[in-house]
Amino acid sequence: ALSGKIPLTVALRWDNYLGFDDKSKAIKGKLSLLVVYMSKATNFLADPPTIIDVPNYVDGTAVRHGVIEMQDSFGKPFTSTSTSYVGYFSQAGTDFDMTCYPFDSKEVIIKLAIQKPADHIFHFELECSGGINETTFIKGRNVVTKCVRPAAGSFVGFDWGDFECAMTSSSFVECSLVGVRQWGAIFSSYLLPSIIYSLMGFASFLFGAHLAMPRVAVCMLALISLSNLRNSVLAIIPSSGSTSWLEEYFLQSTLFMFINLLGHAASLALHSRNKQGAQRMLNRINLWLMLSLFWVMTLGRLHARQCQNVNNTMLAVFIALFVLAMVGIVGVLCWTYKAEAAELFGRPSKVEPTGSAAASISVVPGRDKGDEDD
Repeated sequence: ALSGKIPLTVALRWDNYLGFDDKSKAIKGKLSLLVVYMSKATNFLADPPTIIDVPNYVDGTAVRHGVIEMQDSFGKPFTSTSTSYVGYFSQAGTDFDMTCYPFDSKEVIIKLAIQKPADHIFHFELECSGGINETTFIKGRNVVTKCVRPAAGSFVGFDWGDFECAMTSSSFVECSLVGVRQWGAIFSSYLLPSIIYSLMGFASFLFGAHLAMPRVAVCMLALISLSNLRNSVLAIIPSSGSTSWLEEYFLQSTLFMFINLLGHAASLALHSRNKQGAQRMLNRINLWLMLSLFWVMTLGRLHARQCQNVNNTMLAVFIALFVLAMVGIVGVLCWTYKAEAAELFGRPSKVEPTGSAAASISVVPGRDKGDEDD
């Protein structure tokens, strides 16, 4: 025994993964704990495993299994018993970075401790049969300080790595489990519909000006649908901490739909003033230029976060392509709608008539030349 303390040999296994709750920061699953102790441990405590605590086990069912009395190869008696913890293991003390959600990873921690003041009498030793262990030579013998076992069970929602347990002190064991989120379900449930709604909002500029009601209605429908999707996302992620990329994406999409509504108002105003060329130019700006800007901002914000589970090189390539598309669109619009842009943003110079042309102009009494229509 280390420092004269009585050893409690423990073996931990993650038997089944049942779910992960981002909102409450908790993982649900089944943890199996095997405890082996020598008969002298009962001189201090009738049932030594009762002093072992799983501090972040917060809700569920802990089932204590049978007790087996055995002897080792030297004829010394020992006792073995196991407990299954099925339920939620809180991760409230872990800093969960939601910045890259849903393209993120999660490291969950499960702790094992000897309750005070029993830690002055007992100490932990790790058992690692069937796993990969790291040992440290202490007081003439090798002591297991780390044990790595594969995590068993279903991997719905996450791809979990190995279940790794390490001795952080003589009375404390910390186990960790790293999972990469499977974002396919989130993409099909939230991202794909939101992309469709956003494209609907931009495509509404393809309607003619005489279809004012359908233009505005489609854009409003896209705006309301995006707001509802955003509320659904907020219901499943923590309300505190860093803003996730998905939240930011929905805010950005909603903002662009509002800009589209303003674009429709401006386009219909130009139509009512019979400036058809300027109206067509504005429609193309809102459709093609703003659509390219939307993708540049969406992918750019994701690239800026440098998420490990995202191919940032491919993101940079797509961003560059959309930027080039914006430059090309601006060039084409400036060349195609030169006269309309001058009419809309500038004021054409007026040439004073001379000679016979001046004599042919009749002035309406009571009306200034400055009051004439442009």
